[in-house]
Amino acid sequence: MLGSARAQAPLLQPLAAPGSTPPSPWQVVGLPMQKKPYTRFSLVDLDGRRALRVEADHSYGNLVHPLNLARPGAQLVWQWRVEQLIEGANLNTKEGDDTALKVCVMFDLPLERVPFVERQVLRIARSNASPLS
Repeated sequence: MLGSARAQAPLLQPLAAPGSTPPSPWQVVGLPMQKKPYTRFSLVDLDGRRALRVEADHSYGNLVHPLNLARPGAQLVWQWRVEQLIEGANLNTKEGDDTALKVCVMFDLPLERVPFVERQVLRIARSNASPLS
């Protein structure tokens, strides 16, 4: 069974060749009514391997990829490195930026299972989201 699961098509669209931007269905998404510039995402060759370069300078953006994880036993694996830490970052306070990189995975519940207040916030966020093409 494990061998047949590995033989199936990948769940994530592979990243393209270095020098390009991530292909669809990958997309950069910001915050509702975002005024900051979007974080830049590009594909590069790093130490002989394809890598995603994330460049953020007083910016914000998420590189997202929708998934349907109906396959049991699916795994998400990644490697990362940070070339420049945030000077003066303090994880003990909420002031300012505190992390150089985050990897977030979100799970989508049927809307009727989300509590009422969170459901309303989610509806507002979805109606104001502005994906970057």
